[in-house]
Parts: sequence; structure tokens; C-alpha cells
Amino acid sequence: MTSILRLLCVVVVVLVGLNKSFAANVVLSWTPGSSSAVAGYNVYFGTTAGNYPYKLDAGNATSLTISNLAVGGTNFFAVTAYDAAGNESAMSAPLQYAVPFTLQLRASTATSLRVPIQFEAAPMHWYEVQASADLKVWNSVWHSALVNVYSTLSFTDYPGGVPARYYRLVVH
Repeated sequence: MTSILRLLCVVVVVLVGLNKSFAANVVLSWTPGSSSAVAGYNVYFGTTAGNYPYKLDAGNATSLTISNLAVGGTNFFAVTAYDAAGNESAMSAPLQYAVPFTLQLRASTATSLRVPIQFEAAPMHWYEVQASADLKVWNSVWHSALVNVYSTLSFTDYPGGVPARYYRLVVH
């Protein structure tokens, strides 16, 4: 079989549970194999490129949702095509994907003028919270040091009477 696929990643982040554990889903899509002998596709994945302890059979579909990925973790994916006899093609080039973090904003009263922000952090990154009044111009309002262990980071912003303020998290 010929080479396969370019993987496209569409991310759907889903929070699960009422505690601080988070999980995410990723939807992988690929271009179908050009050979008429292609009967289906296998998707391999894991946390190290080239080492894929997990395998899912996508059948003849050209997309697959993989669930329960750890927020902040990095995952690698590869796809093979197989024929009716089960013979597999070579793996596609690996796709690396870091599951994004989600900011948790806590409601504050109009009189408190403070916005508590909290998020999960992974090691070997530093984090920056940016704010904008118009979603066009973003300014840094806080940043962390390099994180050494999985942890929850918190920051409280005091926007000072700004009528609308939007936040985003940048992972470095």
C-alpha cells in the first residue's frame, strides 16, 4: 500500500468530573488511501513518538475521536491502512499534539473588582495570562516561573473597572 495520510487535528476539550482531574478528546482526520485495496485504518498513539502502546481500529472511517487524554500532556499519533487480509501499510509520519489547558474563572461580585484565575500546569513550561478589552490587543497581566511538577497555578486579576475583559492562557 502506498503512503497514507496527513493527519489533521481538530480539538474538542471536554472537562470531566467535579474534582480537579481534567481530560480532553481529540478528533483525528486523514486523507483516505488511494488504493482500492484499503479495507480500513488503524490509529496508534502514546506519549512518546514511535512508541504506541494504544491501537484503535477506525474501520473504513477517515476520522476517529480519541478520548480521555490528559490536559497538559503531549501525545503522538500515527495511522496505517490495512487490506482485507490484515496487511498494514507503513505508519504515517507521527503527529505530535499537546492537549491545551483550560482557564477556570471564578465569578466575582461587581463590587469586588477581582477575577480569580486558576489552571492546571505541566512541567517544563512557563505560563502567561493575557487580557484584552477588545479581543484584538492582548497584554500580559501575569506570568509564572518555569514549572517543575504538575500543579495548579492561580492568579487574581484586578481589572480596575474595565467594562469587559477577556483572558487567554499562553503556554511557553
